[in-house]
Amino acid sequence: MELEGANCDLYAGKKAGKVLENLLRGAENSIRAYSPFLSPMVADILKRKAKHMPVEIFTTKATRNNTHRKALRKLRGPFGFLKPFFLRKGVRVKILPNTFHAKVFLIDDVVVLGSANLTYSGLRKNFEMVTVCRDWDTVTDVTQYLSDNF
Repeated sequence: MELEGANCDLYAGKKAGKVLENLLRGAENSIRAYSPFLSPMVADILKRKAKHMPVEIFTTKATRNNTHRKALRKLRGPFGFLKPFFLRKGVRVKILPNTFHAKVFLIDDVVVLGSANLTYSGLRKNFEMVTVCRDWDTVTDVTQYLSDNF
């Protein structure tokens, strides 16, 4: 996939994570996130959002990462990965191969591409870079590409 001539904004440093966190917290219609790692803090944000809108997470199993495992347990609840299919409200989680490394976030009518995982460190501590695209053609193309491949 190639995107040329897209109208996007670039954020670097700790501000990059803050921009992504603010978009997640401010989402009004939908969240579809692709991130290899999650933290419990972000799982809580996503669970609250899922009470009012569709929230889908595409992530890895990452069994050696304790923080990620805790976040997955928060999202899955007591019934494991079956829970999202039985409840109308809730975060839908899809596990991808551990080779998955992209960080892409479709939040309302915005696409965010960058280095930040959906973790406390990715949003608040690390030096990260994210590109925020509000261009309709870009959002549509990225959404279609991800739907076709995942």
